[in-house]
Amino acid sequence: MKRVFAFMLLVVFLAGCKTNNATTDGTTQTEPAITGAPQPADATPVQSSTPIPVANGYYKQLKGKIGAQEVQMNLVKTGNKLYGNYNYLKIGELIDLTAPENSANIDENGNFTLAEFTATKNEGYAQTGTLKGQIKPDGTVTGAWSSPDATKIFNFTLNAVPLSNSAELQMVNINKQEGNCQTEEPCAHIEIIYPVLAKLPGGNGQALNSINNTIAKALAESMPTEEPTPPQQAAEQFITDFKEQDASYKMSWEHEVMTNIYHNSNNLLSLGFSTYTFTGGAHPNHAEAFYNFNLLTGKEIELTDIFSSGYEKRLTSLAEQKLRKLYAIGAKTPLTEAGFFEEKFALNDNFSVSKTAIAFLFNPYEIAPYAMGEQLISIPWTEVKDMLKPGGVVNW
Repeated sequence: MKRVFAFMLLVVFLAGCKTNNATTDGTTQTEPAITGAPQPADATPVQSSTPIPVANGYYKQLKGKIGAQEVQMNLVKTGNKLYGNYNYLKIGELIDLTAPENSANIDENGNFTLAEFTATKNEGYAQTGTLKGQIKPDGTVTGAWSSPDATKIFNFTLNAVPLSNSAELQMVNINKQEGNCQTEEPCAHIEIIYPVLAKLPGGNGQALNSINNTIAKALAESMPTEEPTPPQQAAEQFITDFKEQDASYKMSWEHEVMTNIYHNSNNLLSLGFSTYTFTGGAHPNHAEAFYNFNLLTGKEIELTDIFSSGYEKRLTSLAEQKLRKLYAIGAKTPLTEAGFFEEKFALNDNFSVSKTAIAFLFNPYEIAPYAMGEQLISIPWTEVKDMLKPGGVVNW
């Protein structure tokens, strides 16, 4: 999925205005390590090796209709920010939902505004709609979707889906700021939104700890520090380093990590950690790393867990066809003529899983210059159904 988070932050950065309501001490606190999910009576209790922060948000799965079209949606709320993604069941491709201008977009009564972004044929990655509505006390989500020019308006109603064969997630937001980012004066802002798994299907404590530890390691490696650092410590160090800049050439700093949730059912969890950073230089940097977990074992999922042996050639060919279509490149035209680094295409292993498709993401500088942005290639399961591994993790 396109990381609309990074796109919106870039727009805000270029406009000279960053996030708005962060406080100088808006961090969450941590508690002592607690035991993992409930164990069977004859099992040995497993002590969690990951401190469990105080959650200040939630994750919800929803299903319903926008107009007459059936949709399914993932929503994450932390503080006064709401974001997520959804897809039409007939289409399958995920559509990003974000807080407009990366600002507060949900109030204490559940009233919200979400900007919708997706890839378009003529305008590239662009806003394709707005959702305004309310999350009611009973969890029902109602409102109206409108097109950018407001010529099309459709009502929507969605209901929470009971979690089944899913991870119970707690969402945590670490948020620190130095200075007033509403003014032209230099300021620093760091925000880290991430999940902590509280419970897995069957109460598998070892799998729970394994996934939480992998997430903790991934987060530590995405921090703006020379060495892997826990988020809370990294946030404090980021502010300290900003204060120590030479005042004569000090400029604003920004570092944000957002968790995108693409799938959380069928004993499979697919996450993306989207990172945006600017501490000086020609432009901000952004990237997203995908992580896919088997909720029964706690292990990361590989492509060989999804596809039967010998899948590589055909899957690579399908992905290349979609890339060429996206950039209107002829079948025999070298990719270098369209600005890519190499003439031939090779598939990477940075993939996410959703109910309807598998998506491969190439971050800026990976196969093309920064100016070309990222390349997201989505392949519906319907196109590779005969390649799926019998008894594999994708079994719906």
